[in-house]
Amino acid sequence: MAPAGISRGLSYRALRRQVRETATLARIAQEISSSLLFEDILDRVYKSFRGILPYDRIGLAVINETGHEVIAIGARSNARKLHIETGYTATLKTSSLEKIIKTGKPRIINDLRAYLHKHPESDSTRRIVAEGIRSNLTFPLCAQGKRVGFIFFSSRKTGAYTRAHIDSFQRLATMLSIAVEKGRLYREATQANEMKNRLLGIAAHDLRNPLTVVIGYLTIMQDEPADIACQSELTIVMRKCKQMLELVDGLLDSSILESRGLELNLQRLDLDAFLKQICADSRILAEAKSISLELKIEPDLPALSADRVRLQQTFENLISNAIKYSPPAKTVSISARAAARCVEVCVSNEGQGIPKEELPRLFKEFGRANVRPTGGERSVGLGLSIAQRIAKAHGGSIRVENLPGTGASFIVSLPYQRKRLGKKFLDLR
Repeated sequence: MAPAGISRGLSYRALRRQVRETATLARIAQEISSSLLFEDILDRVYKSFRGILPYDRIGLAVINETGHEVIAIGARSNARKLHIETGYTATLKTSSLEKIIKTGKPRIINDLRAYLHKHPESDSTRRIVAEGIRSNLTFPLCAQGKRVGFIFFSSRKTGAYTRAHIDSFQRLATMLSIAVEKGRLYREATQANEMKNRLLGIAAHDLRNPLTVVIGYLTIMQDEPADIACQSELTIVMRKCKQMLELVDGLLDSSILESRGLELNLQRLDLDAFLKQICADSRILAEAKSISLELKIEPDLPALSADRVRLQQTFENLISNAIKYSPPAKTVSISARAAARCVEVCVSNEGQGIPKEELPRLFKEFGRANVRPTGGERSVGLGLSIAQRIAKAHGGSIRVENLPGTGASFIVSLPYQRKRLGKKFLDLR
């Protein structure tokens, strides 16, 4: 039996250690509760738990809305390469994690290589072992009776975890669960708002071109009225069109193009007739600046599979940009030719060109160059971003050839007609 003094000394040291640990947990809980982002939560846990738990890696995963999958939302590690990265998904049902979330009991695996030998079908174990991890402590996260997800503490040492480590973390588990659920709800709200803004941005941007064309024709009708009796009606229509254009411009200024996607309806497209129609529609914009539109189409071009409406957005954007950045009395050229496995449509102007250092941001949302429209036209930097994404959704691309001071050419490459037509998803992320 140990002397009473030594026993009391050991108890005192244990008590002091427990007091320090409790203070640390309280501080961590306060920091976590103030976070809305998963990244912040992970950073704070990774930095703060060194004195409480042994670990070389921390991972955080949430259960999706259906309750069928686990999705990795982040990890912090000193490893050179993460083998389980953000976005990694695994089926929850019949997995070992399902038992943890149902029972609410943490799990310790102190020899992951031995566990993998018994469970070779476990892809997540194989990946984590490849990172050099040998022990793992998994905590279930539940907030207000709802299954939220998991936090994983991992060590490169075999036999790193004991029941004492579970007891240390258990006091913080509820707070962390609430923070993770709060972060998930915040992210969903942010994504919903981004989708709304992206769709608003697309709708508003694509309303500008037809409205501008309508205003152009109304201007001609007012200058040379066929019937003087309709002057007042034309004035009203013009005023309302300009009012609509102002509303659209307001939407463009406040909306961000961050939606998840649209649907394409791929049909056979006669490119010759298609481009002639677009040039005819755009002529009113060119005539306002005394600009000539020149169309050159190579004969017998192969047919394309395309969504006519969406592809029209692409070329109307490119042509209106070419006009917008051309000085008056110049020429905007539209040409089409057959290339290797694709058709190339080129839209060129004789404008200012684009400085080389500004080319990388041309196709980014709101990525305007320092070059300004020559007639005071508006430019919010959405047209090329939309055009590029639509071209990519068709299996094509857009590139720019540019000589500053002599103009720029935008070349759209579109693959020949595909065997399968019909619906296709256009990913806008």
